[in-house]
Amino acid sequence: MTTFKFTADMITEMQPAGKCKGLFFRGYRSTFVNNDHIGERQGARFLKRLSCPGCDQCGYLMDDAIEANSCGSLIIPKIENGALYQLKITNISKDWETGYADSWDTELVKVDAKEVGR
Repeated sequence: MTTFKFTADMITEMQPAGKCKGLFFRGYRSTFVNNDHIGERQGARFLKRLSCPGCDQCGYLMDDAIEANSCGSLIIPKIENGALYQLKITNISKDWETGYADSWDTELVKVDAKEVGR
């Protein structure tokens, strides 16, 4: 089985840019009380209408986020209720011998709604 190696430049080029809008999420926070538990939840809901419908640039991002979550490299900040977030690849490091990207993080980054056009 052969594996494809990503270079740091390739990953940077795959970042949503140009006509690709990227993947957007709306943050939510909620508190709850039940019989013997008081808690708080946070999360981000996928915004299908605002996000890119799918292209070569952003098609891999959701799969990468799922994999990053399983290995602990998905970065989720303290979510603000109603804030807009974009899924991005950050902290790209490359192997000094080959130049291939060997590590990166997938992160929810807070964005201004005015920048997105909404």
